[in-house]
Amino acid sequence: MAENAKNSIGKVTQILGAVLDVRFADGAVPALNNAIRISAGDDKILIAEVAQQLGGGVVRCIAMGATDGLVRGAQAEDAGEPIAVPIGEAVLGRMFNVLGDTIDGDVNMPVLVGTVKPPYCLAVFKIQLTQRDCNRFIYLLVRRELAFPP
Repeated sequence: MAENAKNSIGKVTQILGAVLDVRFADGAVPALNNAIRISAGDDKILIAEVAQQLGGGVVRCIAMGATDGLVRGAQAEDAGEPIAVPIGEAVLGRMFNVLGDTIDGDVNMPVLVGTVKPPYCLAVFKIQLTQRDCNRFIYLLVRRELAFPP
């Protein structure tokens, strides 16, 4: 696919429930998992995520909200980055929607630099396993007593 350009503008060409097709210029196709901001009328912005590049400058997106009232031809802007959600100690005990907005009624969410990441980033786990643990894990996988991934 062509190189993606940040903040490229496209148009919604098809709406099938939560699935949207958006056409961009051939040289400005957004990367997979990028956030797309779509003007949904009445000063409402719908966020969608690029799920597939169909070719010919068209991307298939999944809407992260209701598509009621959205029309073909609506302007769509590539955010140039994936949807980011808060991480760290500040989110413990809090409730968020898929966009990282608080939904627990407490709007006092401290936003610190470096505390948001895309949901697709790799988690860092530091687990010390002994050789015996590894052998047991492999044994259970082979016997199909353990589903993979766990």
